[in-house]
Amino acid sequence: MFEHFEFGYPVIDKIVEIKKGKHARAIKSVSLTENFFADHFPKFPILPGMLQLEGMVQLGSLLVCVSKDFKYTTVLQTIKDAKFRKYVKPGDILVIEAEILSLDTNSAIVKTKATVDEKTVVSTKQIIFGYLPLTADQVTKERKRFAHLGGFDV
Repeated sequence: MFEHFEFGYPVIDKIVEIKKGKHARAIKSVSLTENFFADHFPKFPILPGMLQLEGMVQLGSLLVCVSKDFKYTTVLQTIKDAKFRKYVKPGDILVIEAEILSLDTNSAIVKTKATVDEKTVVSTKQIIFGYLPLTADQVTKERKRFAHLGGFDV
């Protein structure tokens, strides 16, 4: 979905709120028809923790890119203090939130959490991103992809 961001699996279904330089919220509707449930785990299907983190990284990356006017893409550097609290099962609506803690010329620090029924299922204290510049054509592409997820042109 995000060719330049190189997401392996698009976890986010829809952006429901984004405030440039501040925070963002997105949703993931967890469906039993998703491919990974065949292996994880057939008799006790749960959303893999790495995909939960991937959704948090995706949303954090989008928030940083929006906040930097799409002039940069992000490079994941570190995830600090990820804590898993509950299983995420088919039928759950995962609400992912990201908040910018720091946004400077070389890096960004984002705090994230994901909830189901307003109960935290996973959180991170910090996700640290570096930046890579984009060309004008890449900026246009990323704005279109962002709009496709329900984001707006900022």
